[in-house]
Amino acid sequence: MNTNKEKSAKESDKNKTTASAKDCAKLYFELAKQYQQNNKVAEAIAEYNKAIELEPENPEFYFQRGLSYLTTKEIEKFLEDFSTAKKIDPDGEFSKKVDQFYQDFYNLRIEQLTAEIKQDNLNASLYSSIGNCFYFQV
Repeated sequence: MNTNKEKSAKESDKNKTTASAKDCAKLYFELAKQYQQNNKVAEAIAEYNKAIELEPENPEFYFQRGLSYLTTKEIEKFLEDFSTAKKIDPDGEFSKKVDQFYQDFYNLRIEQLTAEIKQDNLNASLYSSIGNCFYFQV
């Protein structure tokens, strides 16, 4: 039969394990950011993966890994990570960062397409593309 002290000890061990996992996840995350800053994107993604494995409910990890995937032009993975960051914390900081990223992207693309239309105003696909940007703006 478990005593209160045994239950308390087990709960304490569980909390230490959780804290240790979060601490390790944070270390992997910091290492990943260092790799990212040094343009070692594959290494960064590997470290982000380790951090996510230990702390899968941290939206920041998905947001940063998503940016790494964008760098490597792995668009599906980028979109999946940004979507996951928003799902984890729909009203939080990283959900807002995702929305701002998309807003900035569409604004930049609209500027680019506007310049292209000035050069080639008979190109229907440019008008279609700019229309899509306006439609998908957050």
